[in-house]
Amino acid sequence: MTLLRSVLRMGTAARHATLDRQFAALDVGHLPDYIHLLKAQHPALRAVELSLEAAGVELILPDWQQRRRRHALEADLATLNANNRLSAVLVETPLIRSRAQALGHLYVLEGSRLGAEVLLRRALDSGDPLISQATRFLAHGRGRPFWRGFVALLNKEAADSTFRAEAVAAAVASFDLFQKAAEQVLGHYQASQGRGQVSEK
Repeated sequence: MTLLRSVLRMGTAARHATLDRQFAALDVGHLPDYIHLLKAQHPALRAVELSLEAAGVELILPDWQQRRRRHALEADLATLNANNRLSAVLVETPLIRSRAQALGHLYVLEGSRLGAEVLLRRALDSGDPLISQATRFLAHGRGRPFWRGFVALLNKEAADSTFRAEAVAAAVASFDLFQKAAEQVLGHYQASQGRGQVSEK
């Protein structure tokens, strides 16, 4: 039987690639780009984390309080005096009704730690002291086995075809929330910088 992690990876590959292309145009060593990267992450991260908490995520991940990252992201934005108009970006709040759905959304959040590590190295390489003071979000959980532990949890899941389909649908919905937020935040900014915006349309 194919492990749940592999099912989720294959089922979300296209969405993941589209979101990666959306952020690839940003130079995270350039302060304005770095600020917009953080702003683009915040709306969906907050919405998904709050929905997971309402659904009782600590029954799945007892260490959730150490895993959640919206407060770190908000602290970074405050450090950069960039926490204005965050509520102007509109994304839906997902309704999480099952363990499968929760695991799908968690797959997106926990998996993003891998990309965050790459972005963190690029940001720190810039030598910009303002950026260096605002890396709580990208550095969150660094050195801790959060992703490895989550993958082990996924791969222990006795998931039938219905469970897998539900988890993949939730993960796709989560990627779509991040994509929608990125399009809103980055669309005008990238246009003002003479950069094209990535779209599947």
